[in-house]
Amino acid sequence: MTNMKLRPYQNDALEQLIETSDKGDGIICMPTRSGKSVVIKEFISLCLSDTSSISVAVVVSPRRKLNRQLTQDIHSTDAKHIIFQSKCAHERSTLEEIDSDGGLIEASITRDETTLKALISGTKKQKIVITTTLKSVEVLFTVFAELGLRADIVIFDEAHNLVSAGNEQIISEGSVVRTNSAARRYFTATMKGARTSDYGMNNTARFGPIIFKVSPSYLIKLGYILRLHLSSISMALKRGETKPTRKALRDITLKAIRSHVEFNDREQPDIAASIIISAPGVEAGDCLYTDLLGPLKKRGFKLFRIFNNTTDGEAQFDVFKECTGKRAIIHYDMLSEGITVEGATCALILRTMSPIKFIQTANRPAGLAKNNTKRCGHVIIMHNPADINSENGVNTMVAAAEALRAEDYDPFIEDYEPTEEKGSPEEDTDDAGLEKGGQVDTTGNNLKHAEYINKIEERGLKFNIPNIAPGF
Repeated sequence: MTNMKLRPYQNDALEQLIETSDKGDGIICMPTRSGKSVVIKEFISLCLSDTSSISVAVVVSPRRKLNRQLTQDIHSTDAKHIIFQSKCAHERSTLEEIDSDGGLIEASITRDETTLKALISGTKKQKIVITTTLKSVEVLFTVFAELGLRADIVIFDEAHNLVSAGNEQIISEGSVVRTNSAARRYFTATMKGARTSDYGMNNTARFGPIIFKVSPSYLIKLGYILRLHLSSISMALKRGETKPTRKALRDITLKAIRSHVEFNDREQPDIAASIIISAPGVEAGDCLYTDLLGPLKKRGFKLFRIFNNTTDGEAQFDVFKECTGKRAIIHYDMLSEGITVEGATCALILRTMSPIKFIQTANRPAGLAKNNTKRCGHVIIMHNPADINSENGVNTMVAAAEALRAEDYDPFIEDYEPTEEKGSPEEDTDDAGLEKGGQVDTTGNNLKHAEYINKIEERGLKFNIPNIAPGF
């Protein structure tokens, strides 16, 4: 059926995609690092084959870096490849050879609508595959409407982003995307639901049914993804401080890195430590990069950073991926979802996140290495024990991690109660207040935290958040 050997659950997902490829909407729920992109790659490759009736396929991702990664994953010499990014100011129209898994392919890259029309209208190939971003997809489908073109299949990767404010209109009834596409598939590891909003992924009228789902606990038992070890490190703030000083952040980060090196040397001494550091902010991340360069170099680490889609950031990330020794990379949000970070051993999280963002970030080290020698992943969370908001944020993130290991419990999906009045969506309480300056809502959202914790503890899963070894 395919050109590569798939894992059994990936093959099951692919079969479900093929069987339902001509039917409206549907959700594919697969854990982070379980190989969603492999399934997307194989499905699109089959869609572009001579035996498929599909002529136009579109793959949508939330960010430009992931967009390029998906293009590299999809190899078909029989199709016209186009990368369209209308909102990317520094992107230029060009014909580029991209090194995909199956060899070199030519991809036309543009942010210009006129050039896009010419590329689509002028192609002599019978099949077209276009990769684009959430920010560009409505512009793309407006061009489709003007050309009288209809996509046979649209794949949304990291589809929980469609629930976020500013994206909910993309697949609304009557939208240009829905009107000009025959079928849509939504891939996600974290199905973001909403109890009272029409926009949550638990609204089957909007997202369709779950056509395939596999639990993290099942894949952990079979050894396809790794079990994560959770630790926390305390950051005590002085009276009147709302965030750590530059020196304090440097010291606590060095302490956490030493703790992971000790953990990694003990658990998998044949694997070099590879740490993804989630900075409290872009400015703080830049300062942290400057302050850590010297100390980490003395300890045999190579340090990198990526904070945006600039050429320098992408170049640093490419070098980081090829680095074979001890390495660390600092980011704010660029590596939180979708982007493959091969061989990562630790996610060091220096800010409070919503449960969904945390699951996406924390599971970066859960993937197996290509040589299958990795045996575990490590997650370190920083918090301020004197601040109840910080403590609640940490407990919520840990609760989410534990919950996702339970086959019969999913903290992100609730019973959907459709509202009579149509209007702006209510803010999802799972995310409310959790990413604004590291603070959480101290009223209703704390009740949500308590619900997570109580439900998990009812299952006999207790929280154990030990402070890691002091000193560096």
